[in-house]
Amino acid sequence: MLKIRFHTTFWILAILLTLQGKLDTLLFTIFSALAHEGGHAAAAYIKGYQLTEITLMPYGAVLHGADAISKKDGLFIALGGPAVNLCLIILVLALWWLFPATYTFTEQFMHVNLSILLFNLLPVYPLDGARALLSLSKKPMRTLKRLKLSGIVLSVILLVLFIVSAFFKINYTIGILAVMVYISATMGTDKENYKHIASLVPGLKNWTAPVVSEKILVSPNLRLMQLLRQIKPDKILTFEVRDESGKSITVLSESRLAELCAKHKLNSKIKDILQQ
Repeated sequence: MLKIRFHTTFWILAILLTLQGKLDTLLFTIFSALAHEGGHAAAAYIKGYQLTEITLMPYGAVLHGADAISKKDGLFIALGGPAVNLCLIILVLALWWLFPATYTFTEQFMHVNLSILLFNLLPVYPLDGARALLSLSKKPMRTLKRLKLSGIVLSVILLVLFIVSAFFKINYTIGILAVMVYISATMGTDKENYKHIASLVPGLKNWTAPVVSEKILVSPNLRLMQLLRQIKPDKILTFEVRDESGKSITVLSESRLAELCAKHKLNSKIKDILQQ
Protein backbone atom coordinates (compact mmCIF):
# COMPACT_ATOMS: atom_id res chain seq x y z
CA MET A 1 0.00 0.00 0.00
CA LEU A 2 1.32 3.45 -0.97
CA LYS A 3 1.92 5.57 2.15
CA ILE A 4 1.80 9.37 2.22
CA ARG A 5 3.76 11.42 4.76
CA PHE A 6 4.52 15.13 5.08
CA HIS A 7 8.01 16.64 5.25
CA THR A 8 8.75 19.17 8.02
CA THR A 9 9.15 21.99 5.50
CA PHE A 10 5.66 21.30 4.18
CA TRP A 11 4.16 21.71 7.66
CA ILE A 12 6.03 25.00 8.06
CA LEU A 13 4.62 26.21 4.75
CA ALA A 14 1.14 25.02 5.76
CA ILE A 15 1.28 26.95 9.03
CA LEU A 16 2.49 30.14 7.32
CA LEU A 17 -0.19 29.98 4.62
CA THR A 18 -2.87 29.39 7.26
CA LEU A 19 -1.67 32.34 9.38
CA GLN A 20 -1.71 34.52 6.27
CA GLY A 21 -5.30 33.53 5.53
CA LYS A 22 -4.32 31.61 2.38
CA LEU A 23 -6.09 28.38 3.18
CA ASP A 24 -7.25 28.06 -0.44
CA THR A 25 -3.62 28.20 -1.63
CA LEU A 26 -2.69 25.49 0.88
CA LEU A 27 -5.50 23.20 -0.27
CA PHE A 28 -4.64 23.79 -3.93
CA THR A 29 -0.97 23.05 -3.17
CA ILE A 30 -1.78 19.78 -1.41
CA PHE A 31 -4.08 18.64 -4.21
CA SER A 32 -1.70 19.67 -7.00
CA ALA A 33 1.38 18.19 -5.32
CA LEU A 34 -0.41 14.89 -4.73
CA ALA A 35 -1.65 14.91 -8.33
CA HIS A 36 1.93 15.59 -9.45
CA GLU A 37 3.28 12.63 -7.51
CA GLY A 38 0.33 10.55 -8.61
CA GLY A 39 1.58 11.11 -12.14
CA HIS A 40 4.99 9.77 -11.15
CA ALA A 41 3.39 6.80 -9.40
CA ALA A 42 1.15 6.02 -12.38
CA ALA A 43 4.12 6.18 -14.74
CA ALA A 44 6.07 3.86 -12.43
CA TYR A 45 3.21 1.35 -12.25
CA ILE A 46 2.85 1.42 -16.04
CA LYS A 47 6.52 0.45 -16.30
CA GLY A 48 6.10 -2.28 -13.70
CA TYR A 49 7.71 -0.63 -10.64
CA GLN A 50 6.30 -0.80 -7.12
CA LEU A 51 6.43 2.42 -5.09
CA THR A 52 6.07 2.36 -1.31
CA GLU A 53 5.83 5.93 -0.04
CA ILE A 54 5.28 9.58 -1.02
CA THR A 55 6.83 12.35 1.09
CA LEU A 56 5.00 15.61 0.41
CA MET A 57 7.21 18.72 0.26
CA PRO A 58 6.54 22.35 -0.79
CA TYR A 59 5.81 22.35 -4.53
CA GLY A 60 6.45 18.66 -4.96
CA ALA A 61 7.25 15.44 -3.21
CA VAL A 62 9.72 12.57 -3.06
CA LEU A 63 8.87 9.02 -4.13
CA HIS A 64 10.31 6.02 -2.30
CA GLY A 65 10.77 2.53 -3.66
CA ALA A 66 11.73 1.18 -7.09
CA ASP A 67 15.44 2.00 -6.69
CA ALA A 68 16.61 0.05 -9.73
CA ILE A 69 14.87 2.05 -12.44
CA SER A 70 16.25 1.64 -15.96
CA LYS A 71 17.53 4.59 -17.96
CA LYS A 72 14.61 4.67 -20.40
CA ASP A 73 11.98 4.15 -17.72
CA GLY A 74 13.59 6.80 -15.51
CA LEU A 75 12.89 9.50 -18.09
CA PHE A 76 9.27 8.38 -18.48
CA ILE A 77 8.69 8.36 -14.72
CA ALA A 78 10.46 11.71 -14.19
CA LEU A 79 8.16 13.43 -16.68
CA GLY A 80 5.00 11.76 -15.36
CA GLY A 81 4.51 14.33 -12.58
CA PRO A 82 4.96 17.51 -14.67
CA ALA A 83 2.69 16.00 -17.32
CA VAL A 84 -0.18 15.86 -14.80
CA ASN A 85 0.32 19.52 -13.82
CA LEU A 86 0.38 20.46 -17.50
CA CYS A 87 -2.90 18.62 -18.04
CA LEU A 88 -4.47 20.46 -15.09
CA ILE A 89 -3.29 23.79 -16.52
CA ILE A 90 -4.79 22.96 -19.92
CA LEU A 91 -8.02 21.89 -18.19
CA VAL A 92 -8.26 25.22 -16.34
CA LEU A 93 -7.56 27.18 -19.53
CA ALA A 94 -10.32 25.27 -21.28
CA LEU A 95 -12.62 26.00 -18.35
CA TRP A 96 -11.85 29.72 -18.61
CA TRP A 97 -12.62 29.66 -22.31
CA LEU A 98 -15.94 27.85 -21.86
CA PHE A 99 -16.98 29.47 -18.57
CA PRO A 100 -15.16 32.83 -18.06
CA ALA A 101 -16.92 33.32 -14.72
CA THR A 102 -14.81 30.52 -13.20
CA TYR A 103 -11.62 32.58 -13.58
CA THR A 104 -11.96 34.16 -10.13
CA PHE A 105 -12.29 30.77 -8.40
CA THR A 106 -9.56 28.95 -10.32
CA GLU A 107 -6.88 31.61 -10.83
CA GLN A 108 -4.92 30.58 -7.73
CA PHE A 109 -5.21 26.91 -8.70
CA MET A 110 -3.64 27.81 -12.05
CA HIS A 111 -0.78 29.69 -10.37
CA VAL A 112 -0.06 26.77 -8.01
CA ASN A 113 0.12 24.20 -10.83
CA LEU A 114 2.20 26.49 -13.02
CA SER A 115 4.63 27.01 -10.13
CA ILE A 116 4.91 23.26 -9.44
CA LEU A 117 5.40 22.52 -13.14
CA LEU A 118 8.11 25.13 -13.77
CA PHE A 119 9.91 24.59 -10.46
CA ASN A 120 10.13 20.82 -10.88
CA LEU A 121 11.50 21.12 -14.41
CA LEU A 122 14.53 23.06 -13.17
CA PRO A 123 17.83 21.18 -13.70
CA VAL A 124 18.38 20.96 -9.95
CA TYR A 125 18.79 17.71 -8.01
CA PRO A 126 16.52 16.06 -6.90
CA LEU A 127 13.81 17.80 -8.97
CA ASP A 128 12.24 16.15 -12.00
CA GLY A 129 14.31 18.15 -14.46
CA ALA A 130 17.47 16.77 -12.88
CA ARG A 131 16.15 13.21 -12.88
CA ALA A 132 15.28 13.52 -16.56
CA LEU A 133 18.80 14.76 -17.35
CA LEU A 134 20.30 11.90 -15.33
CA SER A 135 18.29 9.44 -17.39
CA LEU A 136 19.61 10.99 -20.61
CA SER A 137 23.20 11.48 -19.47
CA LYS A 138 26.00 9.23 -20.71
CA LYS A 139 28.14 10.33 -17.74
CA PRO A 140 25.68 10.23 -14.81
CA MET A 141 28.29 10.65 -12.07
CA ARG A 142 29.57 13.92 -13.52
CA THR A 143 26.03 15.03 -14.31
CA LEU A 144 24.88 14.32 -10.74
CA LYS A 145 27.67 16.45 -9.26
CA ARG A 146 26.73 19.35 -11.51
CA LEU A 147 23.04 19.01 -10.74
CA LYS A 148 23.72 19.00 -7.01
CA LEU A 149 25.93 22.09 -7.42
CA SER A 150 23.11 23.81 -9.31
CA GLY A 151 20.87 23.00 -6.33
CA ILE A 152 23.24 24.78 -3.97
CA VAL A 153 23.41 27.79 -6.31
CA LEU A 154 19.61 27.91 -6.56
CA SER A 155 19.25 27.74 -2.78
CA VAL A 156 21.62 30.72 -2.41
CA ILE A 157 19.65 32.70 -5.02
CA LEU A 158 16.38 31.91 -3.24
CA LEU A 159 17.89 32.92 0.10
CA VAL A 160 18.99 36.27 -1.34
CA LEU A 161 15.51 36.84 -2.78
CA PHE A 162 14.01 36.00 0.62
CA ILE A 163 16.25 38.54 2.35
CA VAL A 164 15.43 41.18 -0.28
CA SER A 165 11.70 40.51 0.15
CA ALA A 166 12.04 41.39 3.84
CA PHE A 167 12.57 45.03 2.84
CA PHE A 168 9.29 45.09 0.92
CA LYS A 169 6.72 42.36 1.51
CA ILE A 170 8.44 39.37 3.04
CA ASN A 171 7.88 36.07 1.20
CA TYR A 172 8.31 33.15 3.58
CA THR A 173 7.65 30.62 0.83
CA ILE A 174 10.88 31.57 -0.92
CA GLY A 175 12.78 31.08 2.34
CA ILE A 176 11.29 27.63 2.85
CA LEU A 177 12.16 26.64 -0.72
CA ALA A 178 15.74 27.84 -0.19
CA VAL A 179 16.08 25.56 2.84
CA MET A 180 14.39 22.63 1.11
CA VAL A 181 16.57 22.86 -2.01
CA TYR A 182 19.76 23.17 0.04
CA ILE A 183 18.91 20.16 2.21
CA SER A 184 18.04 18.06 -0.84
CA ALA A 185 21.24 19.01 -2.67
CA THR A 186 23.69 18.57 0.21
CA MET A 187 22.34 16.31 2.92
CA GLY A 188 20.97 13.29 1.07
CA THR A 189 22.23 9.85 1.95
CA ASP A 190 24.76 8.10 -0.27
CA LYS A 191 22.05 5.67 -1.31
CA GLU A 192 19.82 8.52 -2.44
CA ASN A 193 22.68 10.23 -4.25
CA TYR A 194 23.97 7.21 -6.14
CA LYS A 195 21.03 4.91 -6.71
CA HIS A 196 20.32 6.74 -9.97
CA ILE A 197 23.89 6.17 -11.14
CA ALA A 198 23.86 2.53 -10.12
CA SER A 199 20.62 1.83 -11.94
CA LEU A 200 21.97 3.42 -15.12
CA VAL A 201 25.28 1.53 -15.22
CA PRO A 202 24.08 -1.55 -17.17
CA GLY A 203 22.41 0.66 -19.77
CA LEU A 204 25.50 2.68 -20.72
CA LYS A 205 26.38 0.57 -23.74
CA ASN A 206 27.04 1.75 -27.26
CA TRP A 207 25.28 -0.97 -29.23
CA THR A 208 25.94 0.85 -32.50
CA ALA A 209 29.52 -0.47 -32.28
CA PRO A 210 31.11 -3.76 -31.16
CA VAL A 211 30.82 -4.42 -27.42
CA VAL A 212 33.52 -6.58 -25.80
CA SER A 213 32.85 -9.02 -22.98
CA GLU A 214 35.65 -9.18 -20.41
CA LYS A 215 36.42 -10.68 -17.00
CA ILE A 216 38.42 -8.61 -14.52
CA LEU A 217 40.11 -10.09 -11.44
CA VAL A 218 39.80 -7.86 -8.38
CA SER A 219 40.85 -7.90 -4.75
CA PRO A 220 38.21 -7.90 -1.99
CA ASN A 221 40.03 -4.85 -0.57
CA LEU A 222 38.92 -2.71 -3.53
CA ARG A 223 36.02 -0.31 -3.12
CA LEU A 224 32.79 -0.19 -5.12
CA MET A 225 33.82 3.12 -6.68
CA GLN A 226 36.98 1.51 -8.11
CA LEU A 227 34.90 -1.16 -9.85
CA LEU A 228 32.30 1.34 -11.00
CA ARG A 229 34.97 3.39 -12.77
CA GLN A 230 35.82 0.39 -14.96
CA ILE A 231 32.40 0.36 -16.60
CA LYS A 232 32.64 1.47 -20.23
CA PRO A 233 30.09 1.85 -23.06
CA ASP A 234 32.02 -0.58 -25.28
CA LYS A 235 32.46 -3.36 -22.69
CA ILE A 236 30.40 -5.80 -20.66
CA LEU A 237 32.43 -6.60 -17.58
CA THR A 238 32.38 -9.44 -15.07
CA PHE A 239 34.33 -8.92 -11.84
CA GLU A 240 35.79 -12.05 -10.23
CA VAL A 241 36.76 -11.37 -6.62
CA ARG A 242 39.81 -13.36 -5.49
CA ASP A 243 41.66 -13.45 -2.18
CA GLU A 244 45.44 -13.18 -1.73
CA SER A 245 45.92 -16.88 -2.44
CA GLY A 246 44.11 -16.52 -5.77
CA LYS A 247 41.01 -18.39 -4.61
CA SER A 248 37.78 -17.19 -6.18
CA ILE A 249 35.35 -15.72 -3.65
CA THR A 250 32.50 -14.52 -5.84
CA VAL A 251 31.66 -13.15 -9.27
CA LEU A 252 29.91 -9.82 -9.80
CA SER A 253 28.09 -8.90 -12.99
CA GLU A 254 27.48 -5.26 -13.89
CA SER A 255 23.86 -5.62 -12.80
CA ARG A 256 24.91 -7.05 -9.43
CA LEU A 257 27.42 -4.23 -9.03
CA ALA A 258 24.63 -1.75 -9.72
CA GLU A 259 22.53 -3.33 -6.96
CA LEU A 260 25.41 -3.11 -4.48
CA CYS A 261 26.03 0.53 -5.38
CA ALA A 262 22.38 1.29 -4.69
CA LYS A 263 22.47 -0.37 -1.26
CA HIS A 264 25.91 0.61 0.03
CA LYS A 265 28.24 3.61 0.15
CA LEU A 266 30.53 3.80 -2.86
CA ASN A 267 33.62 3.86 -0.62
CA SER A 268 32.63 0.50 0.91
CA LYS A 269 35.13 -2.32 0.47
CA ILE A 270 33.95 -5.45 -1.29
CA LYS A 271 35.05 -7.69 1.58
CA ASP A 272 32.97 -5.67 4.07
CA ILE A 273 29.89 -5.99 1.86
CA LEU A 274 30.34 -9.72 1.42
CA GLN A 275 30.59 -10.20 5.18
CA GLN A 276 27.18 -8.60 5.79
